Amino acid sequence: MSVQASVPSMVLALVAGAVLGVFFCMHLKAQVRRIADAGGYTLSNVAGYFLRIGFVVAGLLIVMNGRWERLAAALVGFIVARELFVRAAGPARFAHGRGSAWKS
Repeated sequence: MSVQASVPSMVLALVAGAVLGVFFCMHLKAQVRRIADAGGYTLSNVAGYFLRIGFVVAGLLIVMNGRWERLAAALVGFIVARELFVRAAGPARFAHGRGSAWKS
């Protein structure tokens, strides 16, 4: 594989990893809200966990297509998307001592 041919596939792998990361975080956020509303875990929470993990792993395997470089690019995209999602939606309500993420 030449360098010119690998750059577009790396960019596509990075974007695909970011899409998988956004899916993972949005599904996780919805799952946490459902757990909070239901007051605990239910069977659908466990099923949602396995769905989320299975979808991301299958997506990474499809993007990888036997090339570890594509997997690395997809994982970078996944991590970047996760970090951006956490910064945008996550810990802001726990900042400045207004509350704790864990209740005793």
